[in-house]
Parts: sequence; structure tokens; C-alpha cells
Amino acid sequence: MGGRADVLRVTDVLPNEEYPGAAKRAAAGRRDLLGDGGSVERRVDTLLRLETEDDEPLLLAIESQGTKDLDKPASWAYYASYLLAKYRLQPMLLVVCQDRAIAEWAAREVSFGPRQWPLLTLRPLVAGPHNMPVITDPAEVRKDLALAALAAITHATSPDAGPILKAVATVLRDTPQSIANPIIELIAQGLGKHQAAQLWRKLVAVDLSFYKSPLSEEIREEGRAEGETTIEAGTDMPCINSTGR
Repeated sequence: MGGRADVLRVTDVLPNEEYPGAAKRAAAGRRDLLGDGGSVERRVDTLLRLETEDDEPLLLAIESQGTKDLDKPASWAYYASYLLAKYRLQPMLLVVCQDRAIAEWAAREVSFGPRQWPLLTLRPLVAGPHNMPVITDPAEVRKDLALAALAAITHATSPDAGPILKAVATVLRDTPQSIANPIIELIAQGLGKHQAAQLWRKLVAVDLSFYKSPLSEEIREEGRAEGETTIEAGTDMPCINSTGR
């Protein structure tokens, strides 16, 4: 992806797709499930529409993978076919890993169908700490924001995570909101529950507080809720007037 920032750009972040026959969780705040009758859960972590200079738009499905799940290749093939059928755009699958062994497992080609006549072959694009650069210079981040975002996610458990995130936040300050918002959300989702996620929330809250991304709004809502709790807690406290009595 390096060096392609000028020919590849995100034009839309699509909602998580619900597959035919999927069941939704009743619990509030959970993502829609992609599956058949709820027996097998399948979901796309992030779905982006990308524009290129020379070819037709394409769909990029991004999946975070933390384990060697033997069922995942079939799931990936399933929703890649569904996205192609629905949007009539060629799909790509990007699997993002924070462990080299898992990344190498996810990068294997998997064929479906009889051995004598394979029906299709799955070849995901895989990003991991072994093949993603460490980008801590804002000037380098500016050349390829998407690559820098992947670098931040894949190096989430390394000491380099903080410097990468700070460099990305620096560049996002003067990046158009239509471009910055998908990057903010992509990094937030990719960091998951790692410690680096808390640093990213702080950077978004302080350095990028003027943005209207879902994460920014969530942080503001938490701040408002904390403020209301503080006010309620103070209603029974004695009132001190200007004279100190």
C-alpha cells in the first residue's frame, strides 16, 4: 500500500452487512450478525469502498484476527461472495493481525471444492507486525495515511504503538474530516482492548476533539455523563456563598 495514497482513496464507510437469514443479538450495542439462523456468527469488522485512478471502485473488507480459527476461511469466502453479489463491485479481504504466526497462518491460500477440481481459491491480503513498517515521522504518515493506520494496529502490542499513534494524530489535525473519520474509527476498532486503545482515545479526545467521528462523539457523551454524575453527587453538599458562609 505504500506510495499509493495518491491513487487509492476511501470514499465511503459502509455499514456492517447483515446476511440472508442472520439473527440479531438482543443485547444493545452489539454489531449485527452475519450468519445463517444465528448458528454461525459472521461479521465484517470494517467495510470500505475504495476508488482508484485506473480501475472501477472496489470493496475492502477488513477483519482483525487474533487466533487460528479454522472456520474463518469459509466465513471469509462466504461474505466476500455476498458483497460481490450485492454491490456488484470486486471485493478484497484484508486480514489484520498483531501476531506474526497468526498472520502467516491467515495468509495461506485456501481452496474450496473437490481436490480434482477446486471451485475457488481464497487469497486474503494480510498485514502483520512482520510486514508493516514502523512509521513515527508525521511526514511519512502524511504520504500514506492508510498504511500508517495499519502500522498502528499491527504494532499495537509493541513499544512503537505510542509514537505511531501520536504521529497519526498529528497529521489528522489538518486532514479533511471525510478522510480522517474513517481512519479514526479504523484504528479504534483495530486496537481492540489493548492498552494502546486508551492512548488513542486520549489523543482523539484532546488533539482531534473538533471531529465528529463516532468515537469522538462517544468520548464526548462519556464526558457529559460524568459531568451530570458530578452535579448530581453535589446536590446534597452545603452551598457556600461569596462571603464563605
